[in-house]
Amino acid sequence: MRTQIAIIGGGISGLTAAFYLHKKGIPFVLLEKEQQSGGALKSEKLDGYSLERGANTVAMNVELQEMIADLDLEAEIEKPFESSHKRYIYRNGSLHALTQSPLSLFKSSLLSRSAKWRLAREAFVSSKSDGTESVAEFFSRRIGREAYEYLVAAGLQGVYAGIAEQMHMKSVMPALVQMEEEKGSLLKGLIARQKEAKKSGAPKRSIFAVKGGMNKLAERIREVCGESIRTSTAVDNLKKTERGYQIEAEGMGFEAEQLIYAAPAHAANMLEEMSPELSRALLRIPYAPMILLHLAYDATALGQAVDGFGFLIPPKENTALLGAIWNSGIFSERSPKEKRLFTLFVGGARQPDLDPQHSRSHIEQAQQEFEKIMKIKSPAVFQDLSYWKYAIPQYSMRHPEILSEIRQAQESLPDFYLIGNYIQGVSVGDCVTRAKKLVDSL
Repeated sequence: MRTQIAIIGGGISGLTAAFYLHKKGIPFVLLEKEQQSGGALKSEKLDGYSLERGANTVAMNVELQEMIADLDLEAEIEKPFESSHKRYIYRNGSLHALTQSPLSLFKSSLLSRSAKWRLAREAFVSSKSDGTESVAEFFSRRIGREAYEYLVAAGLQGVYAGIAEQMHMKSVMPALVQMEEEKGSLLKGLIARQKEAKKSGAPKRSIFAVKGGMNKLAERIREVCGESIRTSTAVDNLKKTERGYQIEAEGMGFEAEQLIYAAPAHAANMLEEMSPELSRALLRIPYAPMILLHLAYDATALGQAVDGFGFLIPPKENTALLGAIWNSGIFSERSPKEKRLFTLFVGGARQPDLDPQHSRSHIEQAQQEFEKIMKIKSPAVFQDLSYWKYAIPQYSMRHPEILSEIRQAQESLPDFYLIGNYIQGVSVGDCVTRAKKLVDSL
């Protein structure tokens, strides 16, 4: 089969590229090894509970909003309860509430007086970033060690499941590094950005889910693109030819003028024969494992109010549990009546060898910690576990060096493109933005 463009990988990056190629009328084929496309968008209804085995919620951005409208999915978008704007951080045996207002930091009992005073002086801290700092170094310098440990380190676990001391600041949060360079302060930069967003009319940052499950987004794209998206089609061999690229998959042959690699970096063994240098560079990107433990309890068993999004636990607290989402406190109809559903996060970069088979005691410890924090008085009435060996790519201190190796290897592969969450930005919105920009540039 001949086509103009072949896409390898049917996660949200590959699907977005497929959708916009379809919209432009450009011939393509997408090859996905799994039976279902969607990557981390995996949903299931089980015993009356709505489970998200990957992304539980998604942050809206302009490109994602446009694609949802193009897919005629706007009526399926579910907004969270107003109370979910409240988030909690765990410290010294207690949950401390924070809201979207910066003032809530100073009203909260999370930070000590000295830490609040240090945080308030952020605008007067001199700028001296050279782009080589870790996340821990950057924020400890700008907002103080305590605020870093209980705000940033906890938040980084929630997004990347990462270790802040080992993650490259300019790769993880380039916008904040730019703010310091241009404004001399994160506070001044955030104020300026808010003013610019207000003038441009850009949508406010908000989270959403899809009624019936996040995988509906993937299913709708597959419906629109039809037979151009082929699942259960693993790539067996890949070669560069004079006319483009030749792919063998499940006994079929495909020829394409251009190739988009949208599979994860950890799957780059398939590129070994075509480009050993590129394969090695991609395989250098580390991933953190993650276990999602879905638990439900009788509503009367809870001693802690479920009046927010959930909570995060800073690494300094040294717990097995990273944090939890209060599913029943965010969206309706996530659990049967008089039951409450939660998603616990266990693992991350601090537990690189984690797996359900050999880490049972660690998982049980996380559940016990959760039940203690939530003051739960009776056993769970429902339990389910999801495991991701390669959950989230880590932008380590070597990330700029690895990206440089990737770009250098790509130079010998004309009309070959990479998209995915291992480059810059791990969110669904980031992936959609990059994939759309790529298609627009072809």
